[in-house]
Amino acid sequence: MMSGSGEFENNSLKERILGLIISIPGLHFKGIQRALGVPNGTLQYHLERLEDEGLVKRHHILGYTRFYPSEIIPDDAKVIGILRQPNIKKILRFLVMNQEATFNELVKVLNLSPSTVAWYLKRLEAMRIISKERLEDGHVRYFLTEHEKVKNLLDVLESGIMSRLTSRWIGMWDFKI
Repeated sequence: MMSGSGEFENNSLKERILGLIISIPGLHFKGIQRALGVPNGTLQYHLERLEDEGLVKRHHILGYTRFYPSEIIPDDAKVIGILRQPNIKKILRFLVMNQEATFNELVKVLNLSPSTVAWYLKRLEAMRIISKERLEDGHVRYFLTEHEKVKNLLDVLESGIMSRLTSRWIGMWDFKI
């Protein structure tokens, strides 16, 4: 009877981890750990099982390993992963709202240092999320390569739908026996 009880708890935890990843795709290991209060080894074990079962995929984006439901399109995973970084999210939100921007506009409006903006723009360009075009006056304008995709993903992430789904999912499994 004891092993049955432990098995039930492990299955419940695995389902909670999967539910969290489905509700908030793009979380990194520590984010999942904080949300569920799970020890490192336990979380690593369940994430590996979920990957082995083909339910979860991990993607490495800008130095972070992020977890996604296996059905997610890799390009969407890339965008969702970078939208988890506040400064990148500011840059992309500005480009969604304004269609394009020069380097100086981004520095001024976002209140970030020029080196920070340059670092992020370089990464976004390397990931082919933004493109640039040199203007006749020598300035460079930046724009989104897939405006609608980025806009839609931002809208979903900012709408709070994922947060509400997460709370409901965790609530479903957060009970004591």
